[in-house]
Amino acid sequence: MGAPSSSDDAGDADGPFAGMVLPGTATISNSQRSVAGTGSSVAATGNTPTLTLPITFKPAFARNQLFFLAARNAAMNSGWQAVGLVAVP
Repeated sequence: MGAPSSSDDAGDADGPFAGMVLPGTATISNSQRSVAGTGSSVAATGNTPTLTLPITFKPAFARNQLFFLAARNAAMNSGWQAVGLVAVP
């Protein structure tokens, strides 16, 4: 239903981690984190999408993490939006 992407270590979102299909079993990762398809979900209620992604941070990357999200289709692009903060132990 959806295709999340994760930047590679150089910050290229369209690099080797260009996307995965959800739901699915693929995992994408770089030296900072892994995003698992298993346990993920995508749902929508009206115009409100909900994306659930299991994200595991590497121990060396432990600290507060700010999440940004962008959504787009053929006609529109939301641009990057700060959507959450999590403390990684």
